[in-house]
Amino acid sequence: MKSLYICFIILCMLSILSADPLFEFEPEIVDAASAAMGRTSVLSTSGSNAVFTNPAKLYNLNDVTFQGGGRLLIGADSYSYIRSDYDSDQRTYPGHVKLNHFSFAIPFNQKVMPISAAIAGGYRTYYDFGYNYGIEDANRANTDSFSREFNFHGGLNTIVMGGAINVRNVLVLGISYNHGVMGDVTENAGDYQSYTEYEFQGTIDGSFASYGLIYRGYYPLEIGFYYRPGFTIDLEGDFNNLLWGMEDHDHIDIPPLFAYAIAFQLNNDSFITLEYQTRKLDEYKEDEIYYYWHDTEPGYSIRMGGSFGKAISVRMGMFIDSIPNYDISVNGYVSKNPSVNAGFTGGIGLFRDKAYGLDVYGKIAFTNTRFEYYDVEYTALLLKLGATFTYSLKKM
Repeated sequence: MKSLYICFIILCMLSILSADPLFEFEPEIVDAASAAMGRTSVLSTSGSNAVFTNPAKLYNLNDVTFQGGGRLLIGADSYSYIRSDYDSDQRTYPGHVKLNHFSFAIPFNQKVMPISAAIAGGYRTYYDFGYNYGIEDANRANTDSFSREFNFHGGLNTIVMGGAINVRNVLVLGISYNHGVMGDVTENAGDYQSYTEYEFQGTIDGSFASYGLIYRGYYPLEIGFYYRPGFTIDLEGDFNNLLWGMEDHDHIDIPPLFAYAIAFQLNNDSFITLEYQTRKLDEYKEDEIYYYWHDTEPGYSIRMGGSFGKAISVRMGMFIDSIPNYDISVNGYVSKNPSVNAGFTGGIGLFRDKAYGLDVYGKIAFTNTRFEYYDVEYTALLLKLGATFTYSLKKM
């Protein structure tokens, strides 16, 4: 029982300690075990949280399972101007509080039949807009400087229902449906000059399905696929500052996402996985007309990781994600390969042989972009921490 209390204490500390400021439409990996393995998800998510990432992965459940957890983002980024008469901006991210997922799953295992199944449901944050940062600007030409604080809250949260069918433990099919709920979003900036203080209050909504497939005919090799069709986000709200206000209502088209992965089982308690995801950055558009990053070419995401051990599992991984990028020339925006957000992950799973368990992870990510026309360099270094608590009914 003492170890159960330790799980709760660590989970609460990490939750009280976010978003991805580099790319607001990067799907959140809320499961701590997956996040620790290079932010993989197709074949690495275990437990009821699989309904969020690849519902076909629900096949390996034997007990009624509950999971939940949260995350923290801290770090800094900067715009450094090469010319001495331009400003340089320094931003720091002090952290943001959010519990971002809860799930449950019920397996139906029939020993006399070649088919088993599982159903699952839960709540999660899919696009996370919640983070805070403070900005320090220093004008090296006239020694003027200012500081300002920005606060962002909310995101696309969804209620999820799904299930999986396992045929002879060889082919597994999964499906889930995400329905947007509790989509309040707010944004406000502190006063730099009287007319620059502003506030936005609105709602975001969107619903989508996802599909998963796993083939296990070449054990210990496992092959997995995930597909999420494109969908539309509705964002509406009121923007106000000291001088004026306006209502805004946007329809944002999100392109489809496809991923495939392989995993190799080293032994009963350890495996490694490699994953590829598409990133159609050139297809995000507003009101079917305006493309957000039409000058940025399509990108990709490559992720890899592994988990080693049973009672205590050690996890590690790395990732390379494409994020939008602009290279500004004299004639305006020009076609440009996406920027790269790369990093390393690590984590640990505790009490995995008991009815309850705790997974914690850390992620460090960095990016560097050069805007040639303005002779400015953008760098970012972000650290993210999170945790997932698991409870299964039958193992006590």
